[in-house]
Amino acid sequence: MAIVLISRGSLSGGREVAEELARELQLPCVSREDLMAQIDREGEHARQIVASISKATHAYEQFSRDRRAYLILMRRAFLELIGEGDLVYHGFASHFLVADQPGCLRVRVNAPLSYRLRQGLRQGGVNSEEEAREQIRRVDEERVRWARFMYGRDIRDPTLYDICFCLRDLSVEFVAALLSAAARRPELQLTPEQRRLRRASALAAAVEARLVLDPATAELQIAARAEAGAETGAIQLKGPHLKAEVLARVEQIAMRVDGVRSVTYRIGYGATFAALPGA
Repeated sequence: MAIVLISRGSLSGGREVAEELARELQLPCVSREDLMAQIDREGEHARQIVASISKATHAYEQFSRDRRAYLILMRRAFLELIGEGDLVYHGFASHFLVADQPGCLRVRVNAPLSYRLRQGLRQGGVNSEEEAREQIRRVDEERVRWARFMYGRDIRDPTLYDICFCLRDLSVEFVAALLSAAARRPELQLTPEQRRLRRASALAAAVEARLVLDPATAELQIAARAEAGAETGAIQLKGPHLKAEVLARVEQIAMRVDGVRSVTYRIGYGATFAALPGA
């Protein structure tokens, strides 16, 4: 089966589709909250980075500093989750974190305003249709702005997804059944080589996360890549020219990551995932 990544608008039915699909496929259903739980395991500094980024969008200097660390930690958490097996994910934009990974089905679930208004009134928290309409407008604008800040993409762009659904006339059960059939297609099953590449991505992400969490290396623009698959444990780092003592610290941190057996360092532009708008 595939990893199904569902992007949803507020009150669009995407969560319900994800939960129904996970039941059909007998897979875990995870959300951004699960990514946060993974990050919590990294310690207090990691939690502070995540907590501060939502405020940083209004302060460019702070945002520029925190964005890279936030994306590295989030990608590390996501790759750790999908490394444990197939799953169904639902959220707004976090699916961009693994946009480069094979074996993923990228889905967008939309719904007409009338559907979303009914959902808002049914779930409570608003007292009138007008309040529900304003809440939907505000949340939609916040999510679009967040995705542009963080990933340089417009989450409403249909070309970012493999399949787009609108719950105008289609039921949650119908959409989940279609996605269930698609997730079982042979085109989405990983080859042994793709599995090695996914493990390599996870190992490299773990190294970048360790570097960004260490005060001595947090500000360094260093990218990590696992050479010849994660099985060898060979990590190649790329970044700025470093003094001998700083380089020794970088290599020491990388070698402490479980699975890393050797580290090489090259001088150059460290183009990590976090440095690539819309990666």
